[in-house]
Parts: sequence; C-alpha cells; structure tokens
Amino acid sequence: PGYGYGGGYYQPIYDEPYYGGKSCWQVKQKLKMMNFKKVQPYDCSAPTYRFSAKKNGNHVTVKTNVWGNILAIY
Repeated sequence: PGYGYGGGYYQPIYDEPYYGGKSCWQVKQKLKMMNFKKVQPYDCSAPTYRFSAKKNGNHVTVKTNVWGNILAIY
C-alpha cells in the first residue's frame, strides 16, 4: 500500500503523523521549502517515506524518515 501517485497516499491515514512524526504531506511541504521541485510521494509507508522530485533540473528520488530528515537522494 502507498505505492503509486494514487493508491494509499490520499487515504486519511497518510495525512496523520506517524508516532509523533510528520505526515507524508508535511514532509512533502518541507522538501518543497528545501527547493525540491515537482515533489510527489510514491511510498508513504512509515518509518520511511519516498518521493520523486526534481533538484537542479535532475530527476531524483528522496528517502526521508517520518521527521522529514533526508536519509538518501538517488
């Protein structure tokens, strides 16, 4: 669950914080504030979230924890 742009992402559970962490939507907003463009979640299954995005014109995948800390960019 939670894979793809639709799937589980729009279910209310993903807009609620995970054990005190941030929701997938909140982390998406944080990434946008960090100058990532076209941020789209594709895996919102805690304890990590994954987003597709653009950074400096390049397509990247961003992996974060539930607090919005970036764990990997590839």
